[in-house]
Amino acid sequence: MDFSVIQPGSSVATSLCPGEAVPKHCGILSITGREFTLEKIRLKTVRPFVFREIVLAEEKEMKNVWKKTNNRTQITQFLCQIVDELIEEAKNDWLETQDEGDEEQEVPLPLIRLRVEYSAPEGKFETENPQRFSNRFVGKVANVNDIIQFHRKKSGIRRTRAAEDLDIGESSLAEYDGDIENIKVENLVKEFMDKATLEILPSNGLGDAVGQFVDKDDRHAVETFVEESLKAYITKMREFEELDDNKIAEVVTEHKSYLEDQFAKGLVKTKRVLSPLLLLWPY
Repeated sequence: MDFSVIQPGSSVATSLCPGEAVPKHCGILSITGREFTLEKIRLKTVRPFVFREIVLAEEKEMKNVWKKTNNRTQITQFLCQIVDELIEEAKNDWLETQDEGDEEQEVPLPLIRLRVEYSAPEGKFETENPQRFSNRFVGKVANVNDIIQFHRKKSGIRRTRAAEDLDIGESSLAEYDGDIENIKVENLVKEFMDKATLEILPSNGLGDAVGQFVDKDDRHAVETFVEESLKAYITKMREFEELDDNKIAEVVTEHKSYLEDQFAKGLVKTKRVLSPLLLLWPY
């Protein structure tokens, strides 16, 4: 067609994927007649972003860890060490781009994404909730809710696009016989909720509410669960005289963990009264 096209992308990372973890540039386009040149200029003030993908079973520090019971603490410590290394790498990369004399500038908090494939040859790798793991790095990274992403090796079983999007692991497909509809709903919901990075709602409680909706046709289960959850947070907030954004985030994170623990211990129960789902909160 006798013409040329240049299509610049964003000057900042727009998603936490490998394609965005590259040096960002702008360019000066010089045109003379029908000839042109593009001079690339490295951007120096872009927030640093480091992406890494690992396979737990192939890491020497994780050799035979899948055989141990209660191995979550050891795995979490190993992954935290990797994240610390990525943070340091991001800092060094940013400093290397600065001109002489600019090294004194404060390094912006980096974006970090660690993608972890945690399929085990035998036994299993016990992983922590992604958001709870990420919250350990508040003040060290910019994306404090989604640093880590867990996924399992895809099985050889044919799966629908919906199953791929949910990243359903082998455990959910134990009774699968060729059609996604044959998966037990409670197993599917539980696995999806284990991977979800919910900021406010207790994931195990929400999973139970979804199960009530699907299995018992309780159309108000999720709606009632959300309303009662928010009421619980409001009640907790009223215990504090002064609240700013940081304090609210801290209270929400701590109270969400508390509610999840209480639900797991059976101290917060779901009970159907007529049609709606009644949540009995421990107050």
